[in-house]
Amino acid sequence: MGPYISAPVPPTAQQAQYNFTGYYAGGMFYPTAPYGAAGPADKAQTKQMLTEAVRKQIDYYFSVDNLCKDIFLRSKMDDNGWIPLAVVANFNRVRILTLDWTLIVDAIADSPVVEVSSDSTMLRARGNWDRWVL
Repeated sequence: MGPYISAPVPPTAQQAQYNFTGYYAGGMFYPTAPYGAAGPADKAQTKQMLTEAVRKQIDYYFSVDNLCKDIFLRSKMDDNGWIPLAVVANFNRVRILTLDWTLIVDAIADSPVVEVSSDSTMLRARGNWDRWVL
């Protein structure tokens, strides 16, 4: 028997909300044009979606659920709970989203979970950072 090949199926409501041209087959999305070829309005929407994805990922890293078990991240904290932006920016899931540190800082500027230092080079949990310092 050969590999299972499915015919293209229409996107679900959740998948259709992103307005990227392409089709879904076998649970995979196949774009008909590269993402960088989007029009000006689509680029703004894509950047907004990227910014939100970065904020959600970094908010997760600094959430109580993650900090309870993430000894590596906690070991990178200084005495005031600050972690260098370079450490977080080099996490695989953040690097997959962006390599632009200014986008990362802009994304978490209004985060309820993470705060940014005045020079935009350090991050820490907002409010209860002292409970996570090792």
